[in-house]
Amino acid sequence: MPLGIAEENWMVDENQAQSLIFGSYNRQELEIVQTIKLKLQSRGLDLWLDTQRLLAGREWMAELEAVILRSRAAVIFKGPHGFGNFQREEVSVLFRLHADQKLVVIPALLPGASGKDAGLFLGSIHHVDFRLKNPNPLDELVAGLAQNMPAHKTSAQPPGLVPSAAHSLVQWIVNEMINLRDIDSYGRRYIEAKRWPEALYIYQRLASLAISRSNRVYAESYMQIGRIYFLAGERDKAEKKWEISLRIYQDYFQAELPRLRDQLNAIRARAAANSPAG
Repeated sequence: MPLGIAEENWMVDENQAQSLIFGSYNRQELEIVQTIKLKLQSRGLDLWLDTQRLLAGREWMAELEAVILRSRAAVIFKGPHGFGNFQREEVSVLFRLHADQKLVVIPALLPGASGKDAGLFLGSIHHVDFRLKNPNPLDELVAGLAQNMPAHKTSAQPPGLVPSAAHSLVQWIVNEMINLRDIDSYGRRYIEAKRWPEALYIYQRLASLAISRSNRVYAESYMQIGRIYFLAGERDKAEKKWEISLRIYQDYFQAELPRLRDQLNAIRARAAANSPAG
């Protein structure tokens, strides 16, 4: 039976922002998420839900970002229906803030969530499992939100860069994604944030999806993987990845090879000019 909770107002005042928690959910899971919201309210925590649709156009994204920026934490709910299309747009904003280490994000698994993505990648980060009765998931969520948990930090130049070192939250969400353009967009954000393991993991995911869809995307993925290794200081590995990409372009897109080689030479030249010996 629907709970009949009134729709949220998109305007958030300064006082409310002090305790605001953003809730990202699939609208097919609205009833149970609203139930969790009420229980959190009884404990003095304000879970903000976008229970109304905005008008068509891009204004809704700006308003959505404004609310998220005023939140001190976010909860990503995943149930049996997976991530909804609208929810993916929210997660896009949360990803950017997570990459910049500006927002605490807690995954919450709802009853019916199944498959490897329901928990395999979450073992090393704080998450809440509402499929379980013990420990009490609401207590776990309240405890997680009560802590001012620092965002995950990754060294700008980690030794032995490997994708398995990527933050578990990134692995969890990226493995839910199938849109190649969205995955590429997320990867670029993590490159900008110098989060090399996360960026590497994202582009390897993109390559695994692209190999059966588009050789061009596959080749571009390896160009980016090489760039990540190069920026992280592992230049031998970068050259090997670039070699794979150039070989694909040689086989399928020969006309673009001169442009790509010029780009790689420019990257190498800038690095040489900025090196101590340059």
